[in-house]
Amino acid sequence: MGSSEKREIMIYTDEAQSYSIGEVVNISAKQSLGVMAVILCYIVPLVVLVTALAIATVVGLSDGIAAILSLASVSIYFGLLALFRDRLSKKVIFKINKI
Repeated sequence: MGSSEKREIMIYTDEAQSYSIGEVVNISAKQSLGVMAVILCYIVPLVVLVTALAIATVVGLSDGIAAILSLASVSIYFGLLALFRDRLSKKVIFKINKI
């Protein structure tokens, strides 16, 4: 996770009885999950923002209104992302290993 802070992650495993609370373990995830996170959190919102701004400008809206509509479209995107959080979390699979 990129830092030495303590983090809490819920991992469901059939081998739960072999781990104890407070035990130091190694948690891993597929690299493709990181790529998916970058795409969903950075690339898609940027595309939505630029597209909305371009459309609003082409339609002839003022710069201020175009900017507000662009930011609103990104807000709607993140709202939709939050609505589908449960579906997305099923695709995120962490693995746990003893150290």
